[in-house]
Amino acid sequence: MAGTRNFPCETCGTDEPHRQLSKGEQQQLVGIAGAKHPGEYWMCMGHSGTCRTLRTGFNQRPFGGGPRKLP
Repeated sequence: MAGTRNFPCETCGTDEPHRQLSKGEQQQLVGIAGAKHPGEYWMCMGHSGTCRTLRTGFNQRPFGGGPRKLP
């Protein structure tokens, strides 16, 4: 599937498929977290798509502290 890659997930604890955020999700991320480059974020699709933990391609913990999920 285009726009998906396997990355380690902080919440799942294993490599899981992640997908790039849609434009609407990117806007949500800017509003919630003030992300300056929301196009760099990926969302975990583990646990049948219910995980939703965010990360960038290079950083598993881009927000510092614990995992952040998209509502």
